Amino acid sequence: MLGSKGCVCQDLAALLKQMRTQNKRSQEGARIRRLRLQRELTQEELAREVGLTTHTIWRLENDHSFNPRLQTLRAIAEALGVDVSDLLGP
Repeated sequence: MLGSKGCVCQDLAALLKQMRTQNKRSQEGARIRRLRLQRELTQEELAREVGLTTHTIWRLENDHSFNPRLQTLRAIAEALGVDVSDLLGP
């Protein structure tokens, strides 16, 4: 019986970690969207400038399970005139 409680606790811990990760990615996506809009860029314009598809920009802003490569974040940060840390937040 104790073993099954341990499994439940591990499952719960994994679920909480996943939720925190998704929340962080949601905040990162919101930052990218906010910075893009401040510069009056459409998703298509940003995608073209960075060399990505519009779908990839959409996923960065909206798909909380999407995990972009650092190279992608660097290119977006450069296009938006900010540091990568500004995209990732505190």
